[in-house]
Amino acid sequence: MMHTPRYFAGLCAIVKDETPFLREWVAYHYYIGFERIFLYDNESAIPVRETLADFCAADICETYTIQGLAQQNVAYNHCATNDGLDCEWLAFFDLDEFLCLKEDDDVRILLQDYEAYAALSVQWDLFSSSGHITRPQGFVTLNYRQSLGEKEISKCLIRPRKFKWTYSSHHFGFTQGYAVNAEHEVALGGFAPQATDKVCLNHYMYRSQQDYGEKLEKTDATFGAKNSRRWEDFFAQARKPWTVHKAIVPVAAHVQALLQKGLLRHKYPVTAPDVANVDLKAALALLQNIARDNAGLAEVVFALCRTRFATSQEFLRQGLLLCQRQGKKHRALALARQLLALDATQENFLCLLTALLAAQEQAAAQRLAHFLRKVAAYQNDGKLADGIAKILSACEHKHASQRASGRRHPRHVGARLRPKRVLALGRRRAA
Repeated sequence: MMHTPRYFAGLCAIVKDETPFLREWVAYHYYIGFERIFLYDNESAIPVRETLADFCAADICETYTIQGLAQQNVAYNHCATNDGLDCEWLAFFDLDEFLCLKEDDDVRILLQDYEAYAALSVQWDLFSSSGHITRPQGFVTLNYRQSLGEKEISKCLIRPRKFKWTYSSHHFGFTQGYAVNAEHEVALGGFAPQATDKVCLNHYMYRSQQDYGEKLEKTDATFGAKNSRRWEDFFAQARKPWTVHKAIVPVAAHVQALLQKGLLRHKYPVTAPDVANVDLKAALALLQNIARDNAGLAEVVFALCRTRFATSQEFLRQGLLLCQRQGKKHRALALARQLLALDATQENFLCLLTALLAAQEQAAAQRLAHFLRKVAAYQNDGKLADGIAKILSACEHKHASQRASGRRHPRHVGARLRPKRVLALGRRRAA
């Protein structure tokens, strides 16, 4: 009998002497939806379990002791084939990497879009030292905001039940399926086409000059050799062009405020075990009740239950309406296609037409509308014809309103400027 994961999203890391950064890293990722965190302590001077005693007591973290050099792949293999199997998804990040969500505000909402794959590959966004010589007080995510640019190099969130082997911290093998980036494009090893509009992995590789010096003294976690990085790399990054990256700042600032108050929690206080025994009727009622006051929480509940009720049209339609209200157009489109695959009813075809128009898939929407008109005419189905006309009329009305609002501002500006312009021309002619 196949094991049913208890948690939806887990996170694994191997740690050696990262004491100043541990609490921020765990608190941040727990806040954005990782329900279980597995930490392999590779002979840290101050044991990880001691630094995170309150987190471990709250059953948020599980710590393991691992000794010797080149233990990263060993730790990852152990996690993915043991306790990590208790998670539907399992991420492998280092302590200088923070997942930055740009469209969704909980990782569980994001991951539901990739259940057909073995892994989600997320690209780095590399950060500079931001001019820091010594380690500054406070959060890494708040002190370092100078992005050096996005890379094709990626890290993975995998499906443990499809895991085969760890080739490196960037590259995993699977018994079935493959890894894709956020745009569903196939990843190759530890690389994938850039796709960072939805999510990226902020990589604070340098931190301060003090931190970089300490990093040079460590051995490589994968190969066990002395770190291949050089001081020349640190001084070179300080001269590179950069842009300010603030996407992670609001969330990080909120997590910092929570930690200062001694609080540790998810943004949306629900986990997979909370809804594990909820039946379809209760899930529908729960979604309807909480969507009115907290649409984000409703999105998380839908994501946690989606696989279990994937064949329920009523449940999927509820999620579709939720996505449309939240402006998640492409997720709504995927749900509309999933509904149609379950049952090719007129209602589901009309749902797909609405979703295509909302996602601005104009060519596909035109083809579908033409097909449905033909069906309505052939079957002399006035109800279907009225449904098509209503959807197209609503879409056209929305576009007309947008065009009107777009014209209003230029006309208003022109009306203000025209008298001065005419006066200036008159003066030139007089001259």
